[in-house]
Amino acid sequence: MHRLFLGCNLWSALFMTGAAVLGWTGSPWHLRVAIFAAVFACLVQSGVVALFLGAAKLIKEHVGRFSMPLSFIDRLNEVYHRLIPMAAFGVSITAAASILGGAAHLGSAPMWLHIALATTAWLYLLAIIPFEYRLHAR
Repeated sequence: MHRLFLGCNLWSALFMTGAAVLGWTGSPWHLRVAIFAAVFACLVQSGVVALFLGAAKLIKEHVGRFSMPLSFIDRLNEVYHRLIPMAAFGVSITAAASILGGAAHLGSAPMWLHIALATTAWLYLLAIIPFEYRLHAR
């Protein structure tokens, strides 16, 4: 699964880069590509959370049912407490940048605010790709 999420994160980064380039050039396609990129990025990060929550539940059930070592749960919590906040913040900042983009498009928010938050979200999502990959592989 770690390779699947790595691929999805890389595609997400590519889509977000494309949206940024289209926005920078003033293309009318920016809005469509940006919406797709934001939804895709949010789905990937939400998938990280959902998959890990399900796996954590199964591991805890199996440890209890089959009298496995409790060190499995300690190892699980070590990954869980690092992975979930990273992915949840990725969803939140991407959604906030998208909402501000819509508000800026309608003239309700300054464009610089959308650009700043979208750039921050893009850089954040790029930065967590290697961390998520290593945590998933563990």
